[in-house]
Amino acid sequence: MTTHFTRSYSVAISAEKVQRMKRVCKEVSLAQTKLASIAIDKFVKDPNVAQQLMEGYVEMARLNREITSEFTCCEEDAETVLTRARTKIL
Repeated sequence: MTTHFTRSYSVAISAEKVQRMKRVCKEVSLAQTKLASIAIDKFVKDPNVAQQLMEGYVEMARLNREITSEFTCCEEDAETVLTRARTKIL
């Protein structure tokens, strides 16, 4: 005989994610609790998921650094122009 225990958790989720969950649930006729359960099961059952997420975040961090370094000069130029324009207005 298998005994299943259920435990409730309170989780803070951004409004954007809540809206996405609602949309997905409506599109596939699925309860929000079932969607959350599926997502958690996927994350917990596949040990590679966490590793893949971490690797993805690291890779994106590298890419973001490259992008920001490319545009730093543009931002500085824009700030200089805006400062001059504001100074003339005041």
